[in-house]
Amino acid sequence: MSFHDLSKESKQIARETLAEMLKLERAQAFNLSDGASVELAKFVKDAFIELETEISCAGQSFQLPRMA
Repeated sequence: MSFHDLSKESKQIARETLAEMLKLERAQAFNLSDGASVELAKFVKDAFIELETEISCAGQSFQLPRMA
């Protein structure tokens, strides 16, 4: 499964999650390298793919929470 296979809702929340993580990381270090940004993006992508795969395998209907 890839990012493009995620539901529209998962893709949007993954983007929002990554944006928040990048903001937090930048606020803490203020020196966020391209490599660190890519690693955070991969982490978020993999986490959402794992979550949606587990939900699909379990046959459950699950609503992802919206970020405030």
